[in-house]
Amino acid sequence: MIPKPLDQIEEVDLQALVDEGVREGLRLEYKREVRLDGDGKRTLRRAVCAFANTQGGDVLIGVDVDPDDKALPVSLPGVAVSSVDAEELRLSQAARLGLEPQLDGVDVRGVPLQSGEHVFIIRVRQSWRRPHRVLQERHFYARTHEGIYPLEVPQIRRAFLMSERQAEGIRGFVAERLVAIGAGQDLPVRLEGRGRVVLHLIPSGALEPGSEMISTEQLQEEARSHRLRTLIGTGNARFTLEGLAVWNPGGHEEHQLSVATLHRNGIVEAVDASLLEPQHDSPIVPTGSLTQGLEAALESYLAIFRAADAIAPPGYLFLSLLGVRNHRMAVPAAQFRGHSGPFGRDIVTPPEAVIQGWDETPRAILAPVLDRIWNAVGEQGAPRGRRI
Repeated sequence: MIPKPLDQIEEVDLQALVDEGVREGLRLEYKREVRLDGDGKRTLRRAVCAFANTQGGDVLIGVDVDPDDKALPVSLPGVAVSSVDAEELRLSQAARLGLEPQLDGVDVRGVPLQSGEHVFIIRVRQSWRRPHRVLQERHFYARTHEGIYPLEVPQIRRAFLMSERQAEGIRGFVAERLVAIGAGQDLPVRLEGRGRVVLHLIPSGALEPGSEMISTEQLQEEARSHRLRTLIGTGNARFTLEGLAVWNPGGHEEHQLSVATLHRNGIVEAVDASLLEPQHDSPIVPTGSLTQGLEAALESYLAIFRAADAIAPPGYLFLSLLGVRNHRMAVPAAQFRGHSGPFGRDIVTPPEAVIQGWDETPRAILAPVLDRIWNAVGEQGAPRGRRI
């Protein structure tokens, strides 16, 4: 895979692959052209399927290879098309729609060449729904440095188990963190009060051994730019063993209001101690402030992910409320009711949301999660008109 965001790749980057003799491998494949007849579609779908089932990768169309060494690029003749947009759509549909389950993590871009032709790049992300199979053949494929190979039955079974284990591993990580946070342990700062709003944003590959998706240089840039924020705003920053932490000071010198940590493996953890504090004797969740803070914080985290080449979608978002027994959700005045019924439990953890791309809007990502929180107090969902 070319180590650059797809929309920033230029002819010079492609020419470097030729000049430096970058061979096809685990995450890169070259094709002179793709004819989308029966055989052409099958060949393309095998490549896309193999990337999705392995570590993701780029298919480059419009690259000539050595006739005696099919893995070695020798020139960039490109592809002549009458409409770049139409060709991008054609390739995207051919790649995605012929797999089961259908693949979402595919992007296509035509890179213009000085000759007037284009090299089309199909970027395939590692799939959280793997393994996939090619419908026309009903075969599963994977990839090594040597190329594509069909999975045998034991390998297919193992792929299904690995997919399930990844999801379970992420859920287990979040559960362990909630226990530690509830006990006031393993946070960069000490927080005030008892109630906690906890947001976890986790790229799918974050928990793989040795995973380091955020470089030291990007941590330094985030510290300078103040882009990383807590659920209530920007704050003080410092480097930690795990990565970079920001926090908002509280009224007591030793206790802070809110903290967020960007881990080197790409995980973002935000913990807030101010939003659930009872006002007088009424433990109310200030839903407007909560939603605004979540949306603003999530937008900053997605922007960080978009800037990090190593963080590929999909990702998981977890929102948890700790210490909320007997709290009520504030209902908008327009609905002529003051508050919802109370939470009947101390910890509320709705199912996670899956994020297919870092360009999704925070409101769309959060909507089903917030609906489930409102379900927990007996409401049909978040009040309509504006998700609160």
